Amino acid sequence: GKTEMSDRQNFIEAYIECAFWADAEGEDFTGDEMPSDELMERLRADAGAFFDANEADILAEGACSYTGCSPAAYAGHDFWLTRNGHGAGFWDGDWRQPEADRLDAAAKAFGSFDLIAGDDGLIYGM
Repeated sequence: GKTEMSDRQNFIEAYIECAFWADAEGEDFTGDEMPSDELMERLRADAGAFFDANEADILAEGACSYTGCSPAAYAGHDFWLTRNGHGAGFWDGDWRQPEADRLDAAAKAFGSFDLIAGDDGLIYGM
């Protein structure tokens, strides 16, 4: 089977991918910006902390019904969407109860996090 590390890594990578897909598009961004080192550190730190605190619910057998990717990767995606109040997330039916409610509450506890384009061509977070 997969090692624990790969689940954690899949979660973090999916979280970061979703951040840029969901938020680094639109009028503030040209598409040429690169993420700042600080932003990448913060994204990895938040994702790692969320995964570590909620690993049992994320990886619970049968907790996630979505089949397009691993539960860990899907959870990374849903962590970004849920914490930032997008129209999808842990609560929209792909996670069973009670895991869905716990993951939803945990994600919202992190608060929202916005990506912003700096004048230097880098993307920052706040």
